[in-house]
Amino acid sequence: MCIRDRLALVASTSYPLETSGGRLDGLAIQHLRLLLAVHPKDGNLKLRLIEALLATGQISEASKLLEPLSLEDPALRQWAARMRLHSHLAQFTAARGPTERELEGKRLLAQEIEALLAFRLSAKELANLAASSLIIGRPDLAARIYLRLVEVDPSQRRKWLVAAAEQQNASGRPEVAGLLYDQASQMETDAELGLR
Repeated sequence: MCIRDRLALVASTSYPLETSGGRLDGLAIQHLRLLLAVHPKDGNLKLRLIEALLATGQISEASKLLEPLSLEDPALRQWAARMRLHSHLAQFTAARGPTERELEGKRLLAQEIEALLAFRLSAKELANLAASSLIIGRPDLAARIYLRLVEVDPSQRRKWLVAAAEQQNASGRPEVAGLLYDQASQMETDAELGLR
């Protein structure tokens, strides 16, 4: 094993990027930058650096690394798509204002959310996409995602039906909202009858 491979092995285990409280500091980011300089074609390493930069608020640098990124591995493409969405969402919320740029930002974010919906996503990932849809003022998109959650997370079917109904109503589609509320109500009635 050459010295570069040993360095890569040490780096991959030294600074795990945990989203559940793992400490991320300048040293860890510098370490990832150095590793990327040694292995510039390592897409996984580049995505880890992008994730670290986004987590520490270095949105501009993360965006510069994301734009030219092209990956063959479907799992890495999904990860990159998520990082792109997080980067653009952070930029959008930082520079809000009633401008043409905001409208373009909303359109871009909606496209990125739509692209992520092509992947198989967990209930948590879908819920985050629905929340992102609401941030950009797209209750219609959030409603579609909540309806997908009805299928993906049947244990909380009623919750997702109500959420979808609320967003359909916010989208100016009260007739669809009424049907969804009826389904949620019927579930509650069926549950009550089952307990008797």
